[in-house]
Amino acid sequence: MIQMLKILISLEILLVNLLTTHFCLKNKYSNIRTIITLFFSTILIYSGWFLFELQKYPRSMFVIVGFIYFFPIKYLYDEKANRVLTIMFFSWTHTILVNAFAVETAKLFDFQNHYALILTVQSLIYGFTVYMVVMFIKNKFISVLKNIPEKTNKFITSLGAILFFIVAMIRFYFSINAMPHWTMIMIVLISMIVTICYHLLYIIVSKSKSIDSLRQIAYYDDLTGVNNRLSLFLDAEELMKQREPFYIIYMDLDNFKNINDTYGHNIGDKYLKCFTRSTIDAVQNTGSLYRMSGDEFICIYYGNDIDLLLTTFEEKITEDFNINTPFLGVSIGYAKFPDDSVSIDELIKKADMIMYHVKRKKTRTFNNGRLFL
Repeated sequence: MIQMLKILISLEILLVNLLTTHFCLKNKYSNIRTIITLFFSTILIYSGWFLFELQKYPRSMFVIVGFIYFFPIKYLYDEKANRVLTIMFFSWTHTILVNAFAVETAKLFDFQNHYALILTVQSLIYGFTVYMVVMFIKNKFISVLKNIPEKTNKFITSLGAILFFIVAMIRFYFSINAMPHWTMIMIVLISMIVTICYHLLYIIVSKSKSIDSLRQIAYYDDLTGVNNRLSLFLDAEELMKQREPFYIIYMDLDNFKNINDTYGHNIGDKYLKCFTRSTIDAVQNTGSLYRMSGDEFICIYYGNDIDLLLTTFEEKITEDFNINTPFLGVSIGYAKFPDDSVSIDELIKKADMIMYHVKRKKTRTFNNGRLFL
């Protein structure tokens, strides 16, 4: 009877862990295949447990053997190993804490069927907490894992492992020599620490994500995705502080209004996006592109051969233009820091004036039809 209760307690812990993992990871196969695979994995593991008489070893061996499930879980779910381990550590921490609380509760009462009380208390607590744990992992914790860099993900896995092993030490070693009420206090405190740690991680990542969203709005153009006017001034000021020479290249698309009037604003937006991509490809790693407004762009160019860039620029844009609309050209003017000015406003003004003169010259060629659709 006692042996059967021990098996039921361990199976319940295992079932809660597998259910939590199942609801929190992305299935690779059907539910039926997943259940069958886990069922036979359980039979195989438990057969090995009794065959090698692992029950004679310290009780912590059960937890170590439990992590063998990493391999079938990794096979059954479409997740990275790092994330699988992190979820497993989280789930096992929960189940071991509940089991520890149930064991210490049973110690406080002089109950004849000690293991029956453990199973009852454990089942009741799982009934209240499993749903909350699964919801926390799905709605918050997985969001943390998805929105942090890979290196930080490994840090979260390490944190999960440390918290889990602290809980395991309390469950299997500290509780042997300590009074039940002190162990229960420790379990409650550790539970609070674990909950606070993971909740703080969620808050930090959520705030960071909000900051990134605000940064995207503040520093990037929402249509083309390139840097905006504010980014231009900040980047230019940084280059000026470092006394790095650079060019301000002012670009204004020719006859862009005709694109909108003839083809509509949706095509006009595609036209701007295509020009943006082509310009970035033409400049490559020798400059940064910024959208000022409408069809006006500025490029901070820190390459050495601006004459070569400008000579081949329009040709490269025309070659790369991959929408069903002709590229009508672009008027360009530029100024150099520090030769022409040490003020970003003056550099932009000078580049704009030169661009304006170039555009005026182009307007004189309208009669030959070059710039008409």
